[in-house]
Amino acid sequence: MKLHRLLTNSALAVILGACALAASLPAHAGTIWANLNWYPDYPNETVITGSMGSIGVTYTGPNDGAQTWSEYEPWLAPGGGQGSWIGGPVTSAPPTGPFDDYVGLNGGTTETETFTFSSPVHDPFLAIWSLGDLSSNDNSHNSCESAAGSGTAITSCFVFTSGEPFIIVAGGPDEYYGGSSIYTGAGPTDATDATCATHAVCGNEGNGVIEFLGTYSSITFTTPSEESFYIGDPGYYTPEPETLSLLGLGLLALPLLRASLARRRRRA
Repeated sequence: MKLHRLLTNSALAVILGACALAASLPAHAGTIWANLNWYPDYPNETVITGSMGSIGVTYTGPNDGAQTWSEYEPWLAPGGGQGSWIGGPVTSAPPTGPFDDYVGLNGGTTETETFTFSSPVHDPFLAIWSLGDLSSNDNSHNSCESAAGSGTAITSCFVFTSGEPFIIVAGGPDEYYGGSSIYTGAGPTDATDATCATHAVCGNEGNGVIEFLGTYSSITFTTPSEESFYIGDPGYYTPEPETLSLLGLGLLALPLLRASLARRRRRA
């Protein structure tokens, strides 16, 4: 009996210790980006499929094809860094390998565009590259700007609904075209700009990542202002396997702990 009690108490100590260790670890997360199935530049194709880790992803809407960007490495900031796409919970920029593909967009349409996920995703991301143009064309009254807008560069945007709240978590220039961070209009909670339409994320050669707040099976938007080319790529973050294993080990302690407490109550 004493040996059994000693083994039980030792097991409890080990498992509860693992649980405490898991709880004390920093909340690291790994960022998983969508990789879409490449096809040549066929703008009339309206469906692009792919995956985001174990989650299937489907894009539906007008597009400029699923693009391979390894040659240009558009996600990199000047100096070879990736800071323009890393911030908050985002731990890595979208990859730029020869088989990493994203959705190319041109805008200039009121058609609804949708990323659909095969399983619900909590707080998904959308990485954006080269949104808008730094040319001197007057674009002061385009459909991405509010009545207060009076810029001299071409402004492009993603317009979301009020039911898709988001914040900017990263932004800055890119290696090829320079530019600056994306910015938002009224509705989101930071980096707002009175010249950007409500519930939109805008850019004049803008780059960055937005995070949607909540759990989503799909994200819908429109891209009303036409511009030569820009990219959108969804993603999400997931806890590291080591942390999940420790938390799972800690949960195993609960039945043993309840049984130990029940025995003590009976002896009391």
